Amino acid sequence: MACTAAVKKLLLVIVSLLLMALLVEGGTRLFLALSGHPPTSRLEFRLTRPPPYKDAAYFSEAFVTEQFRQPGGWHFQKELGFLLPGDMHGQFYNVENHQRRTTGQPVNSEHTVFLIGGSAVYCAEVPDDHTVPSLLQAELTRRFGRRYRVENLGVPGATIQEELNRLKTVKLAPGDLVIFYDGANDIIQALFYRNTQGHLVETSDFAKQLPWRTRVAVYVHRKLRKRSLFVRLFLNPSDPAKTPPHLRPGTDLRPLADALRKEYYETVLAAARHTREAGGRFVHFVQPTLFALSTRSAYESQLQKIPYIVPAGMETAFAAGLPALREAQREIGRQIESYDAMGLLQARPPGEEYFVDYCHVNHEGNRIVVQFILEKVFADR
Repeated sequence: MACTAAVKKLLLVIVSLLLMALLVEGGTRLFLALSGHPPTSRLEFRLTRPPPYKDAAYFSEAFVTEQFRQPGGWHFQKELGFLLPGDMHGQFYNVENHQRRTTGQPVNSEHTVFLIGGSAVYCAEVPDDHTVPSLLQAELTRRFGRRYRVENLGVPGATIQEELNRLKTVKLAPGDLVIFYDGANDIIQALFYRNTQGHLVETSDFAKQLPWRTRVAVYVHRKLRKRSLFVRLFLNPSDPAKTPPHLRPGTDLRPLADALRKEYYETVLAAARHTREAGGRFVHFVQPTLFALSTRSAYESQLQKIPYIVPAGMETAFAAGLPALREAQREIGRQIESYDAMGLLQARPPGEEYFVDYCHVNHEGNRIVVQFILEKVFADR
């Protein structure tokens, strides 16, 4: 009898908690429906078909759904110090041998172009044939036939140190070309996350330094955020609407910016030396970002009001990081081929938008980037 009574009490508690959870979740959804609240996730925002996708023939719910399901997991190479995407095969996204597919690659080529960087090289915002590497491959094939094969070695979140680590695993042959295209991730890690170790926060020892309660909260949020709006909005331990304490007014960010400049400068030159020693050519580009634009459209200004697109404090981090990156690039450019593309997307036709968020662009933005690379790297070929 006592056992039966205990079971009934336990069931009552469980049912009560479930009903409470349903009421809370229902109330949250009703609040969002009535308040005109901005999108609560990047997925929700992308499904609204923002202006950069207005003329994209490939855009559909299936495309966005696959975009947020790819790749086939992530594999952190602890000994090598970088992350790799897992293989997958889809309609819009394909990853083979831990590399995003570059379309139109020749079977045999004289030289290989290794395009290395973060998410701006991986290009998760567009299908395989609209990535920077695929568009570059198409242009090189049109101009030079089978001379060049382009490999996409981009990994979302990769910093300059991780790029160098990845480069060291590549078998270079004389005449091969290595292109580093980067910058945003180094500002994010050094200034926004205040992580000077140069690795992804979620896959490095930096995350292990967080209090255990925070680590538990991060785990719970990660597991439930796709199913629960309440969890997504109110139980986020790293609330994007809250500015990190070190980015609040009055904080001196110069030490972090100086560390960023030094690390970036030394690592890019180390990558150039490594490439030259193998008989290859090394070229470096600093990528465009929304924060590098001198003027912004109404749409770009609206992006900054959506914390899941532009987290609070991110503009402050870039305000301190961009000058440091520019200074490093100028110093690098005196020694090797290095180009500043930060403001490349400033000029645009009326009504044309490129930025999907503060550092990722659409297919047309990628096309402009490719033309810039061709102009700087292949004009005399």
